[in-house]
Amino acid sequence: MLDYVVNLAHFAVSTIASGVAPAFGPAAAAVAIVLFTVAVRLVISPLSWAQVRGARVSPLGGCLPALVQAPFFFVMYRLFTTPNDLLDAELAGVPLGHHLTDGLSPAGVVVYALMFTVLAVLARLSSKRVRAATAEGSAEAVAVGRVLALLPYGTVVFAAFVPLAAGIYLVTTTAWTALEQGVLRRHR
Repeated sequence: MLDYVVNLAHFAVSTIASGVAPAFGPAAAAVAIVLFTVAVRLVISPLSWAQVRGARVSPLGGCLPALVQAPFFFVMYRLFTTPNDLLDAELAGVPLGHHLTDGLSPAGVVVYALMFTVLAVLARLSSKRVRAATAEGSAEAVAVGRVLALLPYGTVVFAAFVPLAAGIYLVTTTAWTALEQGVLRRHR
C-alpha cells in the first residue's frame, strides 16, 4: 500500500515539475516539491485547526492531529530516499538526491547553508512559541514545555541526514507550520 501511495506522490510531483519546467528550468523539481507540499498542507489544514484547539487544553493536546499528519511525512521521506528520477534533478547545481555527507561543492555550501539557516530560524520561532504557551502553566506544564521547546531543533538535525529533496520538503512544511500556527493562534 505504501508503495502505491509513494508512486502517486511521485506522479504528482513529476507532473507538477513538468508543468513548471518552462518557468523554472532545472529547478522545476525543487519547485514542484514545494508546490506539492503546500497543496497537501492545504488539504490537511483542518487538522491544524484541531491541533490549535487541542493545544488550548494542554501542550500535549495538539499532538494527536500532528501524529495524523505523520503518514504524509513518511510518504515524502520514502519518495526522497528511494532512487527515482526526481532525485537526479538539481537545485543550483546540487542534485536533489545529494546528501550532506556526500561532500559539498561551492554551490552546495550555499544551498545547504541557506536550508539550515531557514530551518534554524523556524525552529527558534517554534521553540519560542512553545515556551510562551507553557510559561504560565503548572510546574509540570512548564517542564513539558521545556522539553517540547527542543523538538523543533530536531528538524535541523534530521535535515543533515536526508537527501536535499527531503530538506526542501522540511523547509516548506516547517515554514507552512510556522505561518499557519501564527495565523491560527491570532484568530482563536
